[in-house]
Amino acid sequence: MNNEQSPKYPLKWKVCIKVMTLAMYTLLLLNLRQFAQYGGLRRYIIPITVFFLLTVGGFICRLILRHKIPETVRKNTGRRIRVLLSPLAYIIVTLLFGGMILYSAIPYNGYLAWKIDAFLKEKKVPLRHDNLSRYGIAGILDDLRQSLDLPEELYMADDFTLRYDTNGNLLSLETALYYKNDDGHLKTMLISYDPSKDHAVSVHKNVFIHTDFHPDKKLSPFLQLANAEIITEDLQRHPGEVRTLQYVGKKCFDAADRVMAAPGDTETANCIAGVKSHDHICGYTAIFNNPDNPDEQPVRYITGAERPSPGQLQAMENETSDTPNTNTSDDICYFLPGHEDIGYRLKVSDAALGSRFYVLEITENGGKTWSMRNADPFEGHTGIASGMIFTDMQHGFLRLSGAGGNHAAVYVTFDGGKSISRIQLPPEALTQSTKAMMEAGLKPSDFTVEQLPELHGNRWTLQLTSEEFSTFSLSFFSDDGGKHWQYTPTPE
Repeated sequence: MNNEQSPKYPLKWKVCIKVMTLAMYTLLLLNLRQFAQYGGLRRYIIPITVFFLLTVGGFICRLILRHKIPETVRKNTGRRIRVLLSPLAYIIVTLLFGGMILYSAIPYNGYLAWKIDAFLKEKKVPLRHDNLSRYGIAGILDDLRQSLDLPEELYMADDFTLRYDTNGNLLSLETALYYKNDDGHLKTMLISYDPSKDHAVSVHKNVFIHTDFHPDKKLSPFLQLANAEIITEDLQRHPGEVRTLQYVGKKCFDAADRVMAAPGDTETANCIAGVKSHDHICGYTAIFNNPDNPDEQPVRYITGAERPSPGQLQAMENETSDTPNTNTSDDICYFLPGHEDIGYRLKVSDAALGSRFYVLEITENGGKTWSMRNADPFEGHTGIASGMIFTDMQHGFLRLSGAGGNHAAVYVTFDGGKSISRIQLPPEALTQSTKAMMEAGLKPSDFTVEQLPELHGNRWTLQLTSEEFSTFSLSFFSDDGGKHWQYTPTPE
């Protein structure tokens, strides 16, 4: 009698553990699916780890209890059917959520797709020649050529901008380059460097940029304009300053501007000497200035100088008459109130299936020229940029909407766009149903549209809605510029 009843409790425990293990496995895959679709490692790392450990623990307990059940019970026909149903349930759950995870890996369908794309397209290049006063720009290009097998002839899609400290050490670098390989195929890349994040250059390959192979955009003259001699000379003239160097290709300037010939370029020096102060001069140009002193007159080194043609003069007039907000229909610009020379632009770098991939650019001359600030401001997510606001050169908010308008996310920066992260709303607020919410036929999970924050005094407020133009919302506030948010309960 005791022998027949002894398996009862181990069998009941095993059934209970089997159900709980399946539930933990389902929750594990659910969180993996959410992470693959929307990203947010900080949000999902804890639940994924917990459910994984509980699932593994459940399987271990099942194996232990299996040896406590007699062979006669394990061979019972009814139990065999239940044993067959268990793996079937795991197969169904795996296929269901596995299919969702695979779908998020399809290009433009989720966070996982962008991570796969970044893995295939992004490369880290070790930077060994990062001192400009010793190696000039040639050292950086040599490091890139050795790792990426680049040809000698490169072109710029955007200005080549870099910053260096008082010792000539590189502090940042942004540009977009393109070329044709040996097979004649077009190759493009976004290049950025931020030693505070990584001591290697980030290269995003095969991105969408404007390419026309215009001679004015050749990169090769930059080697002469930013050699070690010129960098050292610039540092000696401006001791103790952080310097910015911007290569803009071939441009035309007033001769009255501070224009200098590259050392050893006697032809350009003679051309400059023969130009009157009210005339213009064109050439491949590198601009040196102090980003912290907007009153300082920039120094322009040029090579290949020439008198401008009528067409070049007209282009120069068009450039200076452009309004600061000149941009494509999908780009967004924001200029600081009271500082109209300083502005930010979210510029489309790639597009497909109604969504956009953006880069963040900055201007300090009213929109005449722009330089790369962040090659991936939305952490790999795609959509439609639908808002941007800055309170100063450091603090700002950016908004990205889904192509269908059924969700939108707000991002915050505290260093002028160099690093940007999505705001984190308190999760407990997104699980509380209110009477008004239920009367409207809504539940907390319906609220997926984050509106751009508004400043009231020293407090930022944000509305979370269920659709783009909904009048019903959940309210949040932040007293620290958007680092932390608190929920404002809706009165019943």
